[in-house]
Amino acid sequence: MMIEYKNISKKYQDQEILKDVSFTVKKGDIFVLVGPSGSGKTTLLKMFNRLIEPTKGEILLDDKSIKDYDLRKLREKTGYVLQTASLFPNLTVGENITIVLEQEGVSRKERRKKQEELLKSVGLDPKLYCDRMPNELSGGEQQRVGIIRALAANPEVVLMDEPFSALDPVVRKQLQDLLLNLHDQLNKTVIFVTHDMQEAIRLGNTIGILHKGVLEQVGKPREILRHPATEFVREFFAGNRINQKLDLETLLKSELGVDPRFYPKVETLVRYHVYSVQDLIKDCSNHPDSLFIAETEFGEFLIEPKRVWNFFLKWVAGND
Repeated sequence: MMIEYKNISKKYQDQEILKDVSFTVKKGDIFVLVGPSGSGKTTLLKMFNRLIEPTKGEILLDDKSIKDYDLRKLREKTGYVLQTASLFPNLTVGENITIVLEQEGVSRKERRKKQEELLKSVGLDPKLYCDRMPNELSGGEQQRVGIIRALAANPEVVLMDEPFSALDPVVRKQLQDLLLNLHDQLNKTVIFVTHDMQEAIRLGNTIGILHKGVLEQVGKPREILRHPATEFVREFFAGNRINQKLDLETLLKSELGVDPRFYPKVETLVRYHVYSVQDLIKDCSNHPDSLFIAETEFGEFLIEPKRVWNFFLKWVAGND
């Protein structure tokens, strides 16, 4: 479904939160809205399912104003993932996942089948997790459940409001990977809000950069890296530069390495001693098409060479 924001403005009393914002989200895109706190990102997101109404402008869904859709049906077509999973504490994990399906009258047997299917899709064993309570889950596990709850009713659009910002860097990257994998499988249209430029570049097919209610630039990550449209975009990106120092420990812990405990059959993978960024690049060159384990002074990390190359291409583009 194509989404079009046209000349959106929003005022609260005398304060203008959004100023004539226009952009298009193509079907199957991950469109990331990024900018500092208070720039209007979440306000734009909430306008899609009409939790907030614009002062001026309109939002179109497949060339039809969202005001012309039945509100309940519009929201049923929309998944929503918040910064915290916001699971109902009195329901089991499985009941949380399919609560919308229960409201739609789907049978208990079919709901259970869906719960198991979705838990498997995010690497959680249904036998272990389906009947647990939310307080028995880690923060990362709760957010995985929050994501699949948003997908349970097969929505056409998924809204994600800083869903990974409260998580530690390793878990955040795992869930970013999870989102990309699910997107490859399901091809949902996603509008994703973050204040983190690194996360925006990693996830977004298209990025919109907001500052004080103004949409400064919209484009592909590489375009924005190479050709920032305004001084704010240049400075904002410079302030979030992807590991300018290229410190190995920082790179592996926050961006390129994954804890091998979260992957099966790692014992069959090639292992390399990695002492520097140069070692990492060399090992990726020697092993370009397969996963391997990097053994470092500060831990072991699963490495995907293609991801390493993509990272360095973006880094070089931002520093040329």
